[in-house]
Amino acid sequence: MYIFTAPDSNLQKKKLSTISIVSLVLSLLFYLFFALYDGPILYPDSDGYIQMSFSREPVYPLLLALLRFCSPGFYLNLTVILQSLLMAVSGWALADYLSGRFNMNLLFSSFLYLLTPAVSLLCRFAAGRKAMYTNSILTEGIAFPLYLLFILFLYRYMLENNHRKLFFFFSCFLAFLLISTRKQMMFVILLLLLAVFFKRKASLRSLCFGLLISFMLLFANRLLDCGYNYVLRGQFTVHSSSNRFLTTMLFYNAKESDADYITDSNIRELFLSIYYVCDTNGYLASHANDGWLAEVNHFGDHYDHIQIDTMWPMILDYSRATLNTQDIALLDLETDRINSEIITALLPHHLTRILGTLINSFFAGLVSTVAQVKPVFLVYSVFIYLLCLFLWVRLFLIYQKSPRKSKSHYHALLFGAITAFAIVINVALVSCLIFCQTRYTIYNMPLFYLAGTTLLWENAKSFKKHNYSEPQP
Repeated sequence: MYIFTAPDSNLQKKKLSTISIVSLVLSLLFYLFFALYDGPILYPDSDGYIQMSFSREPVYPLLLALLRFCSPGFYLNLTVILQSLLMAVSGWALADYLSGRFNMNLLFSSFLYLLTPAVSLLCRFAAGRKAMYTNSILTEGIAFPLYLLFILFLYRYMLENNHRKLFFFFSCFLAFLLISTRKQMMFVILLLLLAVFFKRKASLRSLCFGLLISFMLLFANRLLDCGYNYVLRGQFTVHSSSNRFLTTMLFYNAKESDADYITDSNIRELFLSIYYVCDTNGYLASHANDGWLAEVNHFGDHYDHIQIDTMWPMILDYSRATLNTQDIALLDLETDRINSEIITALLPHHLTRILGTLINSFFAGLVSTVAQVKPVFLVYSVFIYLLCLFLWVRLFLIYQKSPRKSKSHYHALLFGAITAFAIVINVALVSCLIFCQTRYTIYNMPLFYLAGTTLLWENAKSFKKHNYSEPQP
């Protein structure tokens, strides 16, 4: 078997069909093994989802509540099993579609099928967290596989005419689930908008249609959020704590003199109290060592110390003393109000300082999308991005110069472009809202290597003089 030979024989097609089925079975067994071996793994954030905290988006707490209703003593294990099955199917489905779409041979197809499990193995054995996201009681457990399915249906909507309305509906439904699972996934709305703009020939009408769909999804998300909180807490309002991430970044870049910008004397004193604790413990940007990597690591290492260990409990204690109540919903709303006061007062004076943190976080996010943010992987990250860029540009030039336009070349270019947009939009959004730890950038890691593999396959084909059968749209 030649590495770059297209599977044009019946025997080869039967082999590919067999490996597709075998890959699905192995993927299911792989994820189920770790689901049963490792079981559910809890993190500091897990309790908020289990307790249906006011600060959490509705979908994941509702899922946990449903499984708890079905099996009160075993529901976390059921959650892990469900997440594992979902990841096994979604990773396999995307790889299987790409393998068939690009008519790949046995070697390249096998590599595609292995990519998503390989990313999971890296999280389990090589990363600091020592656990797969499928075993974590965190939103990533369902958001990760749902995102892969979203990309699959969005890509099919952009390429195919048959059943395109069905693919569009699935894309919209998955987008709704994703943004109702965690706010970071808002970036899928932009991907959906770009897909509509592309599919409908980049007209003003297509832009209006895309904006209408985006508005409807955001409205549905808000309606679910408000309805969920009304049923649970008697308040028709969105979940709380959406602004604490920006407040954390303001504190990280704060100086003692920033207190002068706060007009409310009580909030000013609260700000200084939080600032002194953070400054004394070395959490603030002024304590970071020089150098890009040192600054990135310092911010990531102390982000939770500022927000979870210091800022949030101190503001909550202040709210409890001020309102003289134990009502969690009222306390959360009061903390939101205090955060808003601090943001309004400090943000206009912090833009320059925050910009540096955002830029550092953005480039760290690009690295963590393809590898770990460690010195040994920085050169690798630059190399792998440049390699994929080279493969994309080379294929684009071949496609443009060819008198007979290759559909498979075009499809590979499109998938590469979708991946690039997804990475940039996600990293930019996370940089602005939180910070780019692997947990927030892992979504595009398998996608990046899947796109790189398809680009490598199409580039390799161009070296050969044989005629290859083109996949049908």
